[in-house]
Amino acid sequence: MFNPNYALELVMKVTNTIKTSVCVDFLLAIIVNYGNNKKSSKRLCLKYLKTVIEFNCVIWVKQGTDLFRHQNCPFFKLLFMNSKSSLIIILFILFLQGVCFSQVVNKSKFPSSGWLSFGMRSTLSTFDGDGNGLGYGGQFRIKLSSRVNTDWFGDYISINVSDKVRSEYYHIGWSVVYYPFEQYQYPRLLQPYILAGHCFDYNKKTEMANSSNSKDRWGSAVQAGIGTHFNLSEKFDISFTCQYMLHLTNELDADFSNNKVTIVDIGENTLQGHLLSTISFNYRLCRLWKK
Repeated sequence: MFNPNYALELVMKVTNTIKTSVCVDFLLAIIVNYGNNKKSSKRLCLKYLKTVIEFNCVIWVKQGTDLFRHQNCPFFKLLFMNSKSSLIIILFILFLQGVCFSQVVNKSKFPSSGWLSFGMRSTLSTFDGDGNGLGYGGQFRIKLSSRVNTDWFGDYISINVSDKVRSEYYHIGWSVVYYPFEQYQYPRLLQPYILAGHCFDYNKKTEMANSSNSKDRWGSAVQAGIGTHFNLSEKFDISFTCQYMLHLTNELDADFSNNKVTIVDIGENTLQGHLLSTISFNYRLCRLWKK
């Protein structure tokens, strides 16, 4: 009779002997997987294989660090001394881990609806008639079901227009977030979604050299796009969203003719907008209701 515990003990003994050989660990896990009790042994050996790879990644990084440090290799300086490169490597390893091994974890028993989340966000505005800008803001979410979430946000974005005019945007709005793939939930790392919504839009343009020369306008806008959560735990995620916001109102324009700055209201709905790329850090605070 096949004994998964005995097979797991055997794999652990071999792994302790060959600590850095993921290939050997993987082959032994496949052998275990073809035992009599295939269902339980598969779950058991794949969970262990995930742990082995995480452990061996640490061994590889340590050995690689020692090797390149002693050889004064330029690659070491790029890979281990550059903080941006290190961050990219860590995120890439987390991405591979989530894609390859999240399917072996049972669906989370964490309740899916009624959760209130709070977060902070930073937004990059591009493809705007004024130019590119950067902003910040906050948000909260109320999750309605396992497939539907709501996002309530406020943003401030500042754009430098030719070093002569500062264009400021204030957004207060909401979006409906839909998860098209039900299997992509926590504990999976990646959780893609689509979203669409509406916001109130305020824009003010001010001449930098003369603050009294300014105009503002109120309006509304609609936005839609795609994004994904990086579920780092049951309660914490980092989210990346890319959506286009279309203004449903009159636009302000800055004219720089004759060395004079003139800010005018175009006076008609031109259906202009901008592409908003947002990164946010979110934490599930409490549950508002139960099923």
